[in-house]
Amino acid sequence: MNAIWSNILWFFLPQTITGWAVSFYFRVMTRAGDPQPTPGTPLHNRITKRVYITLISAYLLFTIYESYHDILQKPTFYDLLQVPHDVTAKELKSQFRRLTIQFHPDKAGAGTGDFFVLLKLAYDTLLDPTKRFAYDRFGPEVVAWERCSSLYDYISRGFQTVLPYYGGTLMVLTVLSVLGKFEFGRWWRFWGVGVLAIFEATLLTRPHALIPSTPYLKSLLQFEHIILARKLVVTCFIALNQLGPYLEQKKMKDPMEDIAKLAVAVEQEAVKVQKMEFLPFEGDNQARRELEKNMGERLVEITVGTDPEVKLALGGAFKRRNEPAAVVEEAQSP
Repeated sequence: MNAIWSNILWFFLPQTITGWAVSFYFRVMTRAGDPQPTPGTPLHNRITKRVYITLISAYLLFTIYESYHDILQKPTFYDLLQVPHDVTAKELKSQFRRLTIQFHPDKAGAGTGDFFVLLKLAYDTLLDPTKRFAYDRFGPEVVAWERCSSLYDYISRGFQTVLPYYGGTLMVLTVLSVLGKFEFGRWWRFWGVGVLAIFEATLLTRPHALIPSTPYLKSLLQFEHIILARKLVVTCFIALNQLGPYLEQKKMKDPMEDIAKLAVAVEQEAVKVQKMEFLPFEGDNQARRELEKNMGERLVEITVGTDPEVKLALGGAFKRRNEPAAVVEEAQSP
């Protein structure tokens, strides 16, 4: 799959499939007659989160496998010559003589001319220890590097091609972080780039690749490891950006907590005001008791005058008290 299409699908495919999967899940699991959970409800959000995280994780693994498969589909010089990565110069010469008999245009026909030229290029590159060292670490691009003859020349040219990649990556991450695009896992991305740089430097200085050949996993050259590692880091960055809203634990504030804090603050302020009001009566207990009595009576009057239930009770009492007088006046009237 094309890398551009793969990145585009990263942004659209998970959301679409998650919506279909969640809808199908509730259709199957909801009993007949019961309403299905609507978007925004706790159950719907919980199922959507689980499905989305599972889907992103599966797509991440698929993308990594796809990248590994794409690398295997591109033959290296070792594959063209049908030799292992640790082939010796003697074994390489012997194998090339057999392939020359099989694919030389004078013996196999003119149709094999281009392929034989490619075989000759692979043979010349791997036979030269310096070019072979550079090819294993920087890939087939080294055959086009001019003015490179020594090991130092190839290493210097190789690092010149590596530094712009990391410089551009760090610049993009910094700009997007400043713009607020990478709020979740911002520093993990910078750590990932640092780990990738250390991993690549380790590969460039090792004599052999990290993953040995197994019956189920083909050994890769150093430059193939680097290609796979870079693809893995970019894919993880995209997955992290997709999973951020679901993995980020944002503690929702309870409105009752704010109300309780406000009530405590008001109570503390009232105590301070009360102490200030009683300050002039400090040491005069009789005046203080008289003030407290008057304040208590005033609070009762305010409560009686403002409480609807008290007003209703007083109104009923006055009405009952005035009813006998109204009856007497009605009886005395002619």
